[in-house]
Amino acid sequence: MRWTERDLARINALRDAIQTPLAPRKYRNVPTEFQGLKFDSKHELEIYRGLKLREAAGEIRAVVRQVSMQLPGTKRRIRLDFMLVHLDGRIEFADAKGWETAAWSLKRQQVKDAFGIDIQLL
Repeated sequence: MRWTERDLARINALRDAIQTPLAPRKYRNVPTEFQGLKFDSKHELEIYRGLKLREAAGEIRAVVRQVSMQLPGTKRRIRLDFMLVHLDGRIEFADAKGWETAAWSLKRQQVKDAFGIDIQLL
């Protein structure tokens, strides 16, 4: 049996119509979008919304997302979810995590040792 152009077009259309489910993410996070901003998880979005409410209420001066800093002694970087600027000028770094992994714990300690920055887990 030979395939005709029409047969191939029909098979390709069927193949394109079938959507194979993606494998679940490693930490079961669901990427989310809100007001044109992309978040790695629903948890991160909820924390962001709470921080923006605090900013609107005048409890904190500013919220900055996705702050990146270089890990000391390497070319690797760490990306923190939030930097909070308090009314008195204090700066606080925070990350939205469901749980703390060993690799994250090590990076967190490297940042603390090198820069004296304590990263909060939210």
